[in-house]
Amino acid sequence: MKDCTKHWWLLRLASLPLIPLFFYFLTQTEHLAAKDRMEFVTWVKQPFPAAALIAFIVCAFYHARLGMEEIIEDYIPSAGQKAAALLVNKIFFFGLGLAAVYAVVVIRFGNL
Repeated sequence: MKDCTKHWWLLRLASLPLIPLFFYFLTQTEHLAAKDRMEFVTWVKQPFPAAALIAFIVCAFYHARLGMEEIIEDYIPSAGQKAAALLVNKIFFFGLGLAAVYAVVVIRFGNL
């Protein structure tokens, strides 16, 4: 399989779990838009919402990283700049995703 085809499939596969997760979070808007912080924290401390949040974060950040890779590969002509931008893209989305997952884990298992 060519690299472009693999990238195309990965982008589509990464978006599939986002569809049911979107509808799940749509039904949970009362908790997501909580009036106070503790109501949201209580909701995240439950096993299913925490797992759904982590799954959403992982899939969304991976999907975003792949999408940005396409943009970088299409619009940056210089090979050196393209390689640097792709590296920064991977580090950015990995770091942000890791921080978001860490925040959910701290809320779920921490003493908040």
